[in-house]
Amino acid sequence: MTFQLPGALSAQAERKLWRAGILTWEDYRQSGDTYFSPRRHMAILAAIEKVEQLLRSDPSPKQLLTVASPAWLSRLFPILAEHALYLDIETTGLRSYDTITAVTFYYQSQLTFFVSGLNLSELPRAMPGSAVLVSFHGRRFDLPRLRRHFRLPFALPHLDLGALARKLGLPGSLLECLDHLGIPWPRDLPCRGCEAPELWARHQAGQKEALRTLLRYNAWHAVVLERLWATMWSNSVTAFPIGLACQLPPLPDVEGAVRRFLG
Repeated sequence: MTFQLPGALSAQAERKLWRAGILTWEDYRQSGDTYFSPRRHMAILAAIEKVEQLLRSDPSPKQLLTVASPAWLSRLFPILAEHALYLDIETTGLRSYDTITAVTFYYQSQLTFFVSGLNLSELPRAMPGSAVLVSFHGRRFDLPRLRRHFRLPFALPHLDLGALARKLGLPGSLLECLDHLGIPWPRDLPCRGCEAPELWARHQAGQKEALRTLLRYNAWHAVVLERLWATMWSNSVTAFPIGLACQLPPLPDVEGAVRRFLG
């Protein structure tokens, strides 16, 4: 999958091997010793062997996600995409005890909404047991708040694309990452996170369209995560000599899904 393993190679060194026709770990075993010093060559072999031992054990998604390599995590997209549950939450503020107002699941091309006062309590039962959670900075924001609200561990495998983006040198916020990578964001939706609590407050005050806008905003935050992870994968293999492609499903009808949910 990659030579950018812990203790192995940089992206530049990996591309050097690709240009030399060394595309697989077995290729490297056969002729990789001519490109690096003996000491480094042995370190690369050890890194490959460690990951191969993991793969021979028929690893779970959670085990696959333990390999601390940005390139590895990016390239897991075609392998784990069918299990990915992209999620995003909205709250009344940034404090740890602020109320969860809305949550969107995007799983296997389907959108599911949970809203405070309507059906938020149904969320734990709706979470597929075989899913891999994918979020953007969910490790420090979404999951701690879900655990606090529901008093449940939410211990499913989790990939935080926010942390991965930082390691890949991408800009900090989700919308900055999307803009940097050329992934579109609906022009009629808010671009600042502070607007989500305002939308909830307006909904509570009786403005009918506010909840519809909040759910669209929340849903798009989940939907674009699939595009973001796929783009990270695509960018990581651009220089690979053999063309690789991964076809994404069409974008869901977010507006229609919101309309059906709200009735």
